[in-house]
Amino acid sequence: DERTIPLILSSFQNLCSRYNAEEHEESSLKDYIILIIDELSKNLVKPDDSKSKQSTIILASIASTNLNVSNLVISRTFPVLLSYLIPQDTETASEQKILTTRQQRSLIINVSFFLDAYYRLYNLDNLKIENIQQNCSIFKFKDQILSLIQQTLVSSSTVEITLRCLSIKLIAKAFELKQFLDLNEKTLLLEILTDILLNDNNLNTYN
Repeated sequence: DERTIPLILSSFQNLCSRYNAEEHEESSLKDYIILIIDELSKNLVKPDDSKSKQSTIILASIASTNLNVSNLVISRTFPVLLSYLIPQDTETASEQKILTTRQQRSLIINVSFFLDAYYRLYNLDNLKIENIQQNCSIFKFKDQILSLIQQTLVSSSTVEITLRCLSIKLIAKAFELKQFLDLNEKTLLLEILTDILLNDNNLNTYN
């Protein structure tokens, strides 16, 4: 029931706000938070699972609590969330599944919730840390996020407007994030986006 989500979010955020990696490295609080994360992450295996979006909203909300919780959530959630995009070993690579258009749309939406969490931490709360790429777990998965954006932009047809628009919105969101994209990444995304839009004759893309 979606009406219960705000109450659940409030409870989890209050709990997670107490977590500090140095103080609670070996504690029941960390174990309980990990239990919550791992149970919710099970619903992310299939992007279009009926519980995937709700679970992602809760996880992203938890991740926006503080840097320690964010790193804990990202490190345990993204290997599941982005499993289709993370390189597989040679024995299983041939078995890697291809996402349907519906699953790609759901995955884009789910990733955007985590970028919102990043935005709240670093843009709104103005969190400043040294060596952000080494100390923020989401950077370990940035290549997969950028790959998702590029794949959905390039592979989506001009008829599949929803997926293309979601990809464009995700690019705009990534550009807003402090210290997330470097100059080369911004340039590459702009080049791809410009090329896509110049060759897109579907007026609905611009609405």
